[in-house]
Amino acid sequence: MAKLIDVFPDGRSMLVCEGCRRARFRHGFDKEVFLKPGAVEEYEINLAHTAWRVKAGHRLRIHVTSSNFPHLDRNMNTGNAIGDDAEGIIAEQTIFHDEQRPSRLEVYVLPPK
Repeated sequence: MAKLIDVFPDGRSMLVCEGCRRARFRHGFDKEVFLKPGAVEEYEINLAHTAWRVKAGHRLRIHVTSSNFPHLDRNMNTGNAIGDDAEGIIAEQTIFHDEQRPSRLEVYVLPPK
């Protein structure tokens, strides 16, 4: 789950848009491939098209999480089918942003009117 957030100068934040990619379907919806603990994986999460004016003094923030309940079904991190588990396993995400494992957010900036 990835969310693009507009952060106001006073610290308040507002959701701009969000997107989801279930890890088991990161290589396509036609095949389930489960994660291996400690392995580095690449994800492309589409946040959909949006238009947003970022005012002076504001910042953009990305939230990356393993779920967005109750908006989307919980990811219990067990590998079982959605809805099968009453208890989950805590997930830990590491976002890499070094030379060998770069991360990026692509935004398109329109010229001022």
